[in-house]
Amino acid sequence: MSSSSAPYAEKAPSVNEAGSLEPQTKGGLENLEEQQSWNWFTIRTLITSGTGFFTDAYDVFIINLIVPMLGYVYFKETGGHIPTGTEGALKGMASFGTLVGQLVFGYLGDAYGRQKIYGLELMIIILGTFCCAMAGSNAKGSTVIQYLTFWRFILGIGIGGDYPMSATVTSEWASAGRRGQLMSIIFSMQGIGNMMASVMTLIILACFKTAIQADVDNLDYVWRVCIGIGCIPAVSTIYLRLTMPESPRYAMDVENDVEKANAAVARATATGTTTTTTAADAVANQAAVAEAKANRNHNRAFIEYFSRWENLKVLIGTSSTWFLLDIAFYGVSLNQSYVLNAMGFVGNGEVYDNLWRTTLGNLTVSLLGFVPGYWFTVFLIEKMGRKKIQFMGFAMLTVLFLILSLAFHKLKAIVPLFVAVFTLAQFFFNFGPNTTTFVVPGEVFPTRVRATAHGISAASGKLGAILATFLFNKVAEIGGQPGEHAFLPQLLGIFAGVMALGFLATFLIPETKGMSLEEIEKRGMTPEEIEVYEANDKRARTAKAQTTSSITRNFKFICKKCGDNNSHPTNKCLPTRRAASATEQAILLLNAVVVFPCLHSDVSKLTKTSCASPTSTLTSEDNDLLSFVSPSAASLSPPVSLSVDPTPVSTSTLSTTCNLVFDDLDTDSVYELEYILDARRANDGNTEYLVK
Repeated sequence: MSSSSAPYAEKAPSVNEAGSLEPQTKGGLENLEEQQSWNWFTIRTLITSGTGFFTDAYDVFIINLIVPMLGYVYFKETGGHIPTGTEGALKGMASFGTLVGQLVFGYLGDAYGRQKIYGLELMIIILGTFCCAMAGSNAKGSTVIQYLTFWRFILGIGIGGDYPMSATVTSEWASAGRRGQLMSIIFSMQGIGNMMASVMTLIILACFKTAIQADVDNLDYVWRVCIGIGCIPAVSTIYLRLTMPESPRYAMDVENDVEKANAAVARATATGTTTTTTAADAVANQAAVAEAKANRNHNRAFIEYFSRWENLKVLIGTSSTWFLLDIAFYGVSLNQSYVLNAMGFVGNGEVYDNLWRTTLGNLTVSLLGFVPGYWFTVFLIEKMGRKKIQFMGFAMLTVLFLILSLAFHKLKAIVPLFVAVFTLAQFFFNFGPNTTTFVVPGEVFPTRVRATAHGISAASGKLGAILATFLFNKVAEIGGQPGEHAFLPQLLGIFAGVMALGFLATFLIPETKGMSLEEIEKRGMTPEEIEVYEANDKRARTAKAQTTSSITRNFKFICKKCGDNNSHPTNKCLPTRRAASATEQAILLLNAVVVFPCLHSDVSKLTKTSCASPTSTLTSEDNDLLSFVSPSAASLSPPVSLSVDPTPVSTSTLSTTCNLVFDDLDTDSVYELEYILDARRANDGNTEYLVK
């Protein structure tokens, strides 16, 4: 195995002297993959991560609504128009902070774990939001804009941290069949946050209507209340984040802590304790965790993984598509008021009416295009796949921005048509690359670098947002007076070209629909690494890390005559509690249930000894079967055969049938088991072996 995986290499599973598995076994992750139904932990994860994104979007997009208020209060001498540089700083400083937060928290999430970091970013958001609302001392304070700009940067750091942390936490707690949908639901809260920013602004404007009409300086209270409300959802979920258990995949893949991973999965799947841990298991688990910690080097692992072109190409794909998307997405979203003015959402010149109409226009676009786009992705991402949705979104955006550019002035004369085209653009942003560029980086990279890579991808997007924020007004005002945005049609045409580049960059990313994170991780490995990975991957070999005691407790026989111990007249056909033999223990390491036939037609003769106990010693074929389970299993004592007495008491009995039922085997294991059983069939014509 190459050095790229060396810091996280694991020993192959083995059976210790007590007959139990070594704790390096990757236990309950199969339970997590099988968890398809909605339970409380799934809902809690959605609330915990989704509320953060709601707050992120609310805080980011509220600036688009309060900037006009700041202009009316602090820039009366320019008719309420904030200078281009100042406005760009107000809108863009949060993006600078977000870029920093995405890089920093992405790194910290991989280096120190999800549990230790998750929640810190929300604390920063709460602090930044509160201080933004309190910026300056009064409406006449000359430093209000400077304070607001600074605290928007701090706020952005927290928002940025939420991207890689929420994405990785949600991805690693989800099953393959629901992962894309759950991540899309989390991200869809951005649309709800955007919408609620408009709703709350309308409500607060209505409450202050008389005061605003009496004195425009009362808008100073309005914008502060609008911002301050953003603290409420963040404060309400901070406890949930701080008490979120460690991701089971991080615990298993990076920390090598089987006990922590199994406990986390049991909590998530509501299955209770999945293992019975012996003292020896606990000691061995502690040793494995200590060894993993000593060998862990996140910087080396990151560099070695992305030094291979096949892996770096994917990072370039996720970063470039997000970068190109955000140029247009934030260029339009953070300057939507100008587009809305062109669409006819213009007041009568009175301050209150202007603000009301602009906010109503934002809400209209959110309800018709922004929010529905997210939810189309939620319901279709697991059917269509990530890549197809992203291709479709970039293609449609290219066409729609071309239409807006080439027919801009004609569309202005037909407001409903202008609204329809612009709303469609917002729809395909979110039923398209705005959602998928968030989802894909949370899936395509291995656990040890997932948060860092997602942070880099998101930061690349934010770099595009920064360019759009600072250049939009300057470019839009080319050839006209300040505030006219005479170059806006041409700028929309530039956005069309950027979306076309995004379409091409999408070819660099892989499709992940229906694949487990472990299957996706193999894509970044060489054939030699895949061979070692599969040998070390205990998920496919023993799903539940059962100990000897738990095997004995769960072992049972099923009578082929009645199929149920309760319905048999003498209740002797199926002993549900007895010590499993060494051979039976070895088989049960594969999560097997052995189904034996009932040997006697005479009910009075049914006993544990005569009905279910094997009668012969190990044969060579038995050794082969035990070797399939574990190299050391064949030497377990006492050696007891799987065979049953082939001599029927009655010709009507099922004594010549022995079914071995194995659950949760991977494809390769099934093929190998079939090969072994074929040999047994050839050597024993009286016994039939079936794999179900």
